Amino acid sequence: MDPSQKLMATFEAQKLFVSEIGLITCNKAPLNVLGMKKVSFETKKYMALGLQFMFDVDLTDPDIWKFITDHMHSTYKEWKAKLHRHYKQYASDPDLARETPTPEKIFGTRRTLEEWHYLVDMLYTNEQCQKGENPTYISNWNNMHILKGKSMWINEAAEIKEVRHTYTY
Repeated sequence: MDPSQKLMATFEAQKLFVSEIGLITCNKAPLNVLGMKKVSFETKKYMALGLQFMFDVDLTDPDIWKFITDHMHSTYKEWKAKLHRHYKQYASDPDLARETPTPEKIFGTRRTLEEWHYLVDMLYTNEQCQKGENPTYISNWNNMHILKGKSMWINEAAEIKEVRHTYTY
C-alpha cells in the first residue's frame, strides 16, 4: 500500500488501531487454546502483520509489540467469555448448545460451525477445563476486603464499618 494512503497518527486513528487489533484477534486467533499466552509467537506475528495493511506499524519496536499483544490478550479473553456466556444459555442441553452457535456478530464472520463444535465438545463440556464453583458471598467479601494469608484489611473504611457492626450488638 502507498504510504500516503495510510492513516495519520491521530486520536481517531488510535481508536481504529485498537479496534483493528480486536477484529484481527477475533477472526484469526486459534480457538483450540485455553488462553492467548498459549498461542505461538509465529501466530501472533502473523496476526499482527494484518495491522500493516492500514497502519504504519513497526512490529520490531518492543513497546509497540507489547501494546499489540496486551490488547490481543485482553480482547481474546473478553471474546472467549462472550462465547462461553452464549454456551451457558444452552448448557443444560449440550446437543442444543452444539447446534446453536453464537451470532456472527460475536463469533466472527470467518469462523466455521466446526470451530463452534470444537469449543462445545472439547472445552465447554470438558470437566478438566472448567473452573471451580462460584464463590460464596462470604468468600467473595473476604477476597475484596482482607489480604489472603495475612488477615490484614485492604480497606480501612471497611474494617471500621465491620468492627462497628460486630460490636454494636
